[in-house]
Amino acid sequence: MSTRTPGIYTEISKGIRTKAEETQQLQDRAQAVSPGGARSPPVDPVVLSRLLEENTTHAKCCYVKARNVAGYGFDLVPHPETDSPSEEQRETAEEFWFGDNSVWQVGPDHQERATATDVLQMGWLDYEAVGWLTLEPLIQMDGTPVGMAWVPAMTVRKRRTHDNQGNKVAHGYVQLIDGNSRYFGVAGDRYADEPIFVDTVNGSFGTSVDNPATELIFKRNASPLHRHYGTPDIIPARRAVRGKKAAEEYNIQFFENDAVPRMAVIIEGGELTDKAFETLDEIINESASGGSHRTLLLEVERLAQEPGMMNLQDGYDAKDVSIRIEPMTVGTEEDASFLGYQDHTEHDILQAHEVPPVVGNVLKSGAFSTDTDDQRKEFADSVIGPKQENYAGLLYETIHKPLGVTDWIIDFKTRGLENRVQELEMAATRIEASQGVLTVNQILEELGFEPRDDPIGQEMLLNLGGQPGGVTASIEQTIHDEITDAKEDLRSDLTVERHLENVPGDDGP
Repeated sequence: MSTRTPGIYTEISKGIRTKAEETQQLQDRAQAVSPGGARSPPVDPVVLSRLLEENTTHAKCCYVKARNVAGYGFDLVPHPETDSPSEEQRETAEEFWFGDNSVWQVGPDHQERATATDVLQMGWLDYEAVGWLTLEPLIQMDGTPVGMAWVPAMTVRKRRTHDNQGNKVAHGYVQLIDGNSRYFGVAGDRYADEPIFVDTVNGSFGTSVDNPATELIFKRNASPLHRHYGTPDIIPARRAVRGKKAAEEYNIQFFENDAVPRMAVIIEGGELTDKAFETLDEIINESASGGSHRTLLLEVERLAQEPGMMNLQDGYDAKDVSIRIEPMTVGTEEDASFLGYQDHTEHDILQAHEVPPVVGNVLKSGAFSTDTDDQRKEFADSVIGPKQENYAGLLYETIHKPLGVTDWIIDFKTRGLENRVQELEMAATRIEASQGVLTVNQILEELGFEPRDDPIGQEMLLNLGGQPGGVTASIEQTIHDEITDAKEDLRSDLTVERHLENVPGDDGP
């Protein structure tokens, strides 16, 4: 990922605070309020969460974005504005993210252990599926963060902070489950010059409360239409989701009917009585329940001659009556239109998520798959990269700063050989920018190699000099060789991929 300055918004906000402690925007005091003083979200988050189980394309898009943003782990790298990053701060950050005593949870069950990557990935899945994420920093009694828990975003609401007269009446967030409520503070409030605590039981707030609550990191997928909650990317394509579901239900009904399309019963030369309608309905239903592909036999003449079954037209007798069954639509044209509609809904869902077809596993034709490498690279650069930087900036402000770590930031990993080339080039840039203050083992870690177990591994590069054939020259050559090999592997893989895409399938050349 490219390196933007995570703290830039902090610097801007510092300047703003000299003019006003809080924004001077109008508050939405008339907005609907739920139990616990919670603001009602624009769309029911439970309904949005259930879409993951109702639409495969939407689910794939949400999971693939969450996995690519935070699912492949991360490294700690120097802050771009830091000339001499503190090794002590690095150790503090490593202890929090990777230490043996760190605590990570993906639910209320304390026995269900997880990793930092699990928590961060689940948080971002909520961001994509619900429209906001909620993470709970786990804090020691002295205020030191020691881990983090994922809190399901669909259960969390923002509290209405002011009443109709503009008086502050609440603070933070409330979790609502089965009629029960649990209150949380706002991440960072306990570290402010005038700390604010929230009572986890009754929701009261102030500089001191009886039952201090933990805090929540809350981040929304901002929408200009909603001031307090975010909305997921799927919202513009919600009609496509409903249409795809209706199409799937139609398919199920079609095959439950033995793949027989809708039919019309046409009577010529007479008119069926109510009794005849009931008899004909029984005949058709008995035929359908008798097993697949059973032949339907209609004895037209007997039906016409039986009393009370048929009102014959003037001048007609039973031999002039005909009954035939015809499909109401032409199957092939209907199927083609139906499949076209399904393709259209999938396209709308992918477009709303900014996920290319090859990443969403939607490969319908050569037009979709001839540029798979370009699709993946564009997706990584224009969609995933900015999200990773955004997430890293959030964690820098809410986790690293409370830990006193200002010299190091998170660098989320991406997957793929093209990203391996980028990561190696970025590692080379960081190593050069360190001006030799990194140890040999830290450099090897940057490159993804095992550390040395001899004294040289603990030596800083600047202490080893740059003699020809020395350790410094060897490391520089290793970096060059790794980048060259990764580029060669990338070219080789892309050649194989293009070849496989041009191999004829079973259904055509």
